[in-house]
Amino acid sequence: MLKITEKIGFARLAAAPPAAFAFEFLQRTNDLTTGSSYTFNSQNFGGAAAGRRILGCAQTVHTAAAAFSCLGTTSIGGVTVDVHTGAEVSHQPGGSNAVGAHTCWFSAVVPTGGSGTVVVNYSESTFRCILSLYRAVGLVNSAPTDQKTDTADPGSFTLNIPVNGIAMAAYCSQTGTSAAWTGLANEDHDENPSSAGLYTGASESVPGGDGTRAVSCTITGVGGSRAMGGLTWA
Repeated sequence: MLKITEKIGFARLAAAPPAAFAFEFLQRTNDLTTGSSYTFNSQNFGGAAAGRRILGCAQTVHTAAAAFSCLGTTSIGGVTVDVHTGAEVSHQPGGSNAVGAHTCWFSAVVPTGGSGTVVVNYSESTFRCILSLYRAVGLVNSAPTDQKTDTADPGSFTLNIPVNGIAMAAYCSQTGTSAAWTGLANEDHDENPSSAGLYTGASESVPGGDGTRAVSCTITGVGGSRAMGGLTWA
């Protein structure tokens, strides 16, 4: 029979160490063709790790006839995502068939592989898809801590950032040339493809937490439809 100390020692050897907290912006890419499904091959997922969560943000401008959304069949590395609907927004001020802007956040736990395919599926055809990806390791929770949206000019909201938390936000507009963020340390991407709208995103890793954080984005030349969504996680 094992002694108590021997049993404890065996348990310590058998238990896997917790994953270290890590967060990074991976990349931004786009597909400027018209369609309702977009496939992005060979996307960078960063280093493999147990519990690694890949977070994606898809932004577009559309002329949908009905409620426009990112579908739950969207996938990352072959894993069906969770669409974080509290951080998804479509702004179509002219009503059905008018130009609308859309921002959506989604994620999946993909522990293996340094790269893979991301498939973004929409409820209706749209003009383009701008995709940004992030990598997070060591998140304790299985769902976001906070989710917010806005359609104002400038876009703004307050995010609750917990200890060992990450914060991300993205904003797009029917027109625009550049963006300026406040409240998040890193402006990760700022794109005006073929002068067809402005798509931008920002993020920050906040190991110590920060309670509530005011986040805003001002787009130069903003016009028409606008869509800003953000979330935090720990």
